[in-house]
Amino acid sequence: MSLPGITTVARMLETLPEPAQNQVVEHLRAYLDELRNDAR
Repeated sequence: MSLPGITTVARMLETLPEPAQNQVVEHLRAYLDELRNDAR
């Protein structure tokens, strides 16, 4: 994802309530960990 894409996602997250933001962040962390593991 390009830096503008990351910025867009961050702005979208800011519109969510904090508990939902935390849930999305945890989901993204797990997803990125899975992608890293698959890449190995």
